[in-house]
Amino acid sequence: MAATLSVGHLDLILKCAEVCNLNCSYCYYYNMGDDSWKRRPKKIGSDTLGALHKWLSDGIRDLRIDTVTVTLHGGEPLLLQPKELEDICAGIRATVAEAGATCRLSVQTNGVLIDAQWLDVFSRQDISVGVSIDGPPAVQDRYRVDKQGRGSSRAVENGVALLHSQPGIRSGSLSVIDPSLSGSEAYAYLRRLGFSWMDFLIPMDCYSDAPSPERVHAVGKFLADVAAAWFDDPKQDDVVVRIIDHYLRSFQQYAERVVPNRHPKLSGHAPIVVVSVHSDGTLGFREEVFNSGFGKNDAIQAIGTTSLLSFVNSSPFRQLEVAYSTVPEDCSSCEYLGVCGGGDPKNRFDPTTGTFANRSVYCEGLKLLFGYLIDRLVADGYPAHRIEAKLLSNASFLREVAKLS
Repeated sequence: MAATLSVGHLDLILKCAEVCNLNCSYCYYYNMGDDSWKRRPKKIGSDTLGALHKWLSDGIRDLRIDTVTVTLHGGEPLLLQPKELEDICAGIRATVAEAGATCRLSVQTNGVLIDAQWLDVFSRQDISVGVSIDGPPAVQDRYRVDKQGRGSSRAVENGVALLHSQPGIRSGSLSVIDPSLSGSEAYAYLRRLGFSWMDFLIPMDCYSDAPSPERVHAVGKFLADVAAAWFDDPKQDDVVVRIIDHYLRSFQQYAERVVPNRHPKLSGHAPIVVVSVHSDGTLGFREEVFNSGFGKNDAIQAIGTTSLLSFVNSSPFRQLEVAYSTVPEDCSSCEYLGVCGGGDPKNRFDPTTGTFANRSVYCEGLKLLFGYLIDRLVADGYPAHRIEAKLLSNASFLREVAKLS
């Protein structure tokens, strides 16, 4: 990536807190064997923030970035005091503006600690709020528990109710798919809580511990059920389900060319750079590949010693970016290549080879979803020949991009 190329958009995941008030059993950050968080400050300090401002300002200018989205992440970012988090937001916003870019702020929270003070901070700083919530209490309280093993559903529901009492605050839900739950039940529950924007995350399984065929099918069925619930929602036009919305665009002839979970250059836009910064200033990659094992043996880089320009040109970063524009060989003739391009790289990683040159471990589940979406579009009157033409066009485009990688 040349210094003169505009990357368009920087997506910065700021680990402003390295601790959490919950102890979710499936958490990739605390319960999957990585204990690096123990060696970092519990919250980001003023010296690190000062270094971050310079690193960010230099990076915006070096890469001619026009938009910066900062997601305050953790751990649980609301373990900071409201004034601390507000000062972080104000400082970052000023730095980005001075460097000539547009700043967008969001926070990803488990929702337990939301109160009136936090609502004031979200409003004053124009912070979008993402709430991590997996489903009804029976599901939420099975996995998303506190340090004493107690369920979090009641506290989260109270926090969400407060959040939705302020319609000026943009909010959405983020749910890790639980294959034992019905997708339609999950959708209905989130709608009852008042969410009109939601996303569902495919579990982080990869080739180090591939899921069973039954689990793969259940994940695909979950997503198909979510799609069915959205199609049948009388207020469908008011609701966005991100993963379903992105896949639907891949089928619709006149939709913007978007292939979800792939490198953004595939949509014809300037690339998006996705970087995480920990509380001690060390740099990392996309959250979605954290548990795959990718990059675990690479030398640690930090904002105090590595510029953003250098980081995005480093070997491991480039390897990950290439993975987003690579078509796995065993996907090249698949009828759905133009929909998923091989699947999310987090589900394609093989630690024995250190590569992403495989189809997703959830391939068959995704096919189940794609088949449902096509059948539903056709049943609702969308011409089948237009779907076929869009898939062929997308697949051809993917192959051309892959040749450039």
